[in-house]
Amino acid sequence: MESAGFPSHDAESGSALNPHGPESERSAEQPGCSFADAAWDKFNWENDLDDLGIYVPKKGPAKITDSGHLILPWHVNMDHCGITEAGQHSDMTGMCQHVMELGLAHNNISSIEEVLRIIRCMPKLTFLSLTSNPLNSSTITTATTNSSGGNTSDVQDDECNASVTMGGSQSEAGAVPVATSVNNRVNTAVDANPNTETTPTTPISTCSPAASADNNNIPNTAQTTMCTEDGQNSAASSVHPDVFPTVRQLVLNGTCVDWSSIVVLLKMFPSLEELHLSLNNYTSVDLPPHLTYPSLTHLFFNNKDIDTWSQVSGLGRAFPNLRHLYLAGSSITSLDDDVSRMAQLFPCLEMLSLNKTQLKGWDEVDKLRHLPALTDVRVLGIPFLEEQEEKSRREQLVTRLPNIKRLNGSSVKEEERLDAERAFLRLYQDSDYKPDRFFELEKVHGRVSELATVSLKPQTVFSMDIVFDNRRERVEVNAKQTVRDFKKSLQNIAGMPSSKFVLFYHDKETHYGGFTHRMIYPDKKLYSYNLKDGSEFIIEPKH
Repeated sequence: MESAGFPSHDAESGSALNPHGPESERSAEQPGCSFADAAWDKFNWENDLDDLGIYVPKKGPAKITDSGHLILPWHVNMDHCGITEAGQHSDMTGMCQHVMELGLAHNNISSIEEVLRIIRCMPKLTFLSLTSNPLNSSTITTATTNSSGGNTSDVQDDECNASVTMGGSQSEAGAVPVATSVNNRVNTAVDANPNTETTPTTPISTCSPAASADNNNIPNTAQTTMCTEDGQNSAASSVHPDVFPTVRQLVLNGTCVDWSSIVVLLKMFPSLEELHLSLNNYTSVDLPPHLTYPSLTHLFFNNKDIDTWSQVSGLGRAFPNLRHLYLAGSSITSLDDDVSRMAQLFPCLEMLSLNKTQLKGWDEVDKLRHLPALTDVRVLGIPFLEEQEEKSRREQLVTRLPNIKRLNGSSVKEEERLDAERAFLRLYQDSDYKPDRFFELEKVHGRVSELATVSLKPQTVFSMDIVFDNRRERVEVNAKQTVRDFKKSLQNIAGMPSSKFVLFYHDKETHYGGFTHRMIYPDKKLYSYNLKDGSEFIIEPKH
């Protein structure tokens, strides 16, 4: 999940969201400009205020020093600014030294070298979004070829040479250690035996919390090892002079970079934990068969032309520690027939989004229970499920997937599970066809009697829309939870902690266009707002 306060990403569409609104955007259709010039124009507010004669204290997100130099804040959103190049700002390093999160979405950058020239001057960078830039894949592979030979210091820009020197020590600005040092720190213990390619080969050997805690104490560059097709450690065999081990999140949605370029970028960014590759028109997964990248835990791969699970299996081989996988909108009709192989390739997968896919029946849903760590599933908008009555659909999903704790964004309580299992037995006990799950439950509950009375219990699960930054996502909401718990469940959609946004309930069925409630009482139950199917919750970032 994205850090607080920075442009977030729709979990299903993979699209970058811009919380600053159009007033802070520069039209992408106007003539191209440099990053340095665009940043100066956006953050140098003093030029506009001086003419008004208003005194503005030198506090806030950006700072102008007494000598007139611009110091950018820790997060910088330069979406829709028409940027085409880095620029030649004389004090680029000083300007960018505190930047940790950088948004460059919806610009016109075509060469990866321009991106590298910008981020070389950001030694603390952890988040980078390049969404919807027309990146030329040839410039990425060429960047590796051109910079792999000769003096590595030549790749530095003039404005960055003063404090970032490849092969030198850490600078006053906190520049990251150089690529040649990464070679000595990276873990070389990854097993690339081709006979065990379906078994995750990773220095992080388990998915347990204890193992995660132990690995948190290891320098991130030491945790990330990539094995290439020939079984060689990539850090030892092909070190790119530009390595950015501090970057944890990389967003490449809508860039259409090819797979060979992805491999190069994984070498440049050896410590990624979250990667966005949605809307790139991929028809297959063409990663080298023995490549492993163990640090990645969150992958957004929403591409409509992916239609077989065998393609998804390639992601499991390459990223053996995946915990969250988003496949929304793909054309997948079935999962792996070999469920043990699927479990072996995704041993750590906790959350899987299959929204708006083309799964063809309940047999495919049943396979999900074989993923050993899976506790969170999203299966909205699947045609065969949409044909089911809403209450029965959820009961069957809860019953068929006994391992899940969250379904379509809503928590599953034990009381709901017990009721669903009994309803499932009633549904099939007089049917000629009985799924395997029926016999399992019959041993637990025995034969259940038909309901003799109509239940007068109020509705507790509602199908509602979550609206954020002009984007809409349908979720199922359990009305028994508190406002506090519900806001926490929306953190992934909002891309920020629950403390950083406010929540509104919009009842569209009331007169005069509906009524909107601001939900300010954290311990108040959702059912007290008289929820209705089809109504919506609206997320607004705090200012």
